Amino acid sequence: MVRIGLFCFLFHSAVAQNDIMHLYRDAMASMMKKDFEHAEQKLRTLDSLMPDDTEIYFLRAQVLAHMGDHAKAMGLLKASLIMGSDMLFTIGKDSAFAGLWADSEFQNLLKEIEQLKRPVHHSRDAYLLTERDLIPEGTAYDGHTGQLFISSTYKRKIKRIYPDGRSDDFTKEGQDGLLGVVGMEVDSVRRILWVNSCNNPNMPIRDSNADARVPARVHKFDLTTGRLLQRYDAPAGSHFFNDLTVTAKGDVFITDTESGEIWQIASERHTLEIFLKPQNVLFLNGITKSPDDQWLYVAHAAGILVIDIATRRYEPLKHPPLFPLGSIDGLAFYKQSLIAHQSGVVGRIKRIYLDNDLRTATHATVLEAHNPHFDQPTTGEIGGSFYYYIANAQLRSGFRNKKIKPYHELRDVVILKIPLE
Repeated sequence: MVRIGLFCFLFHSAVAQNDIMHLYRDAMASMMKKDFEHAEQKLRTLDSLMPDDTEIYFLRAQVLAHMGDHAKAMGLLKASLIMGSDMLFTIGKDSAFAGLWADSEFQNLLKEIEQLKRPVHHSRDAYLLTERDLIPEGTAYDGHTGQLFISSTYKRKIKRIYPDGRSDDFTKEGQDGLLGVVGMEVDSVRRILWVNSCNNPNMPIRDSNADARVPARVHKFDLTTGRLLQRYDAPAGSHFFNDLTVTAKGDVFITDTESGEIWQIASERHTLEIFLKPQNVLFLNGITKSPDDQWLYVAHAAGILVIDIATRRYEPLKHPPLFPLGSIDGLAFYKQSLIAHQSGVVGRIKRIYLDNDLRTATHATVLEAHNPHFDQPTTGEIGGSFYYYIANAQLRSGFRNKKIKPYHELRDVVILKIPLE
């Protein structure tokens, strides 16, 4: 699920880390009232809790510019440039920075920002789905058959794409209690497709009669027959089962964006249990694991957590200074690196290289940016030596006043692939 502004998705949820949410809301309210000193105080505290978050940097730069502290504002804008923040694209017309427009240093910054807008293209066409009203979100790949699975949030079903480009419905709409379908993962050894589906006001679904009593579910489908093997309903409360990953042993780990918890379905117990509730993080999103099943990697609003599965101890992924890891949606592991979708104004797909300890990011390269197909590229999956991903989910652009747009205003769903070798 794409992060829509800082924690906007969570404004409808009962998140446990209320202190961080309160700080953010308080800062935004203060900015609206033009109480910039109070806003800066709150944003500075947020910055200490969630370092290197590009949105917080940008908001602080706006506030400091309003306060007349142009030197500090420029410092934050330059840091944002180093981090590759596409929030900078608007500063030439943003009245908050009007006092800097005539400054030569600011004009030089605008020229450097233009370099951020240069496209990076490594993707190739993979598949095209002409069912425009899918509003897809999740992907899964079966290495045995080469089949790619695409989830539909709006139509509450799963599409299957064959290697030759043919496609069909793996499930029917709303089958077996499917809600809006999001993250998925193939357990190729056991021939299982694990699927998350959810109810959420920010993710409209076509059938208003869908089971509103359950906020989220995990479904276990037979990959060969499509038969439901088991279903796990979230308990009462606010939950959004977003993404999931499966270990070689068959244990499933699920991110819950609303509750801030990571859930587990252990292969030997077959029950849905809380595995971990990390502190001081919000918007748990993409999740993947190391090949040896020692580490989980979990994206959140401001970075990536590295979790030791055996001990449940966790720490932030170490990285160089001004190395942005926030706003990551899809996350996949490939040969000592993480493939990450970093949402934003334009969206980028990055490859984050790891040190031998697999807990430290050394550097990153942009694999794709400013692709003309991009309209909220969401998630992807490793398939052989390629990374397959949804280029235009249309999760926001496909709706008007929370109603899906007319069919002719939607676009065919484009699936791209990036060679990783």
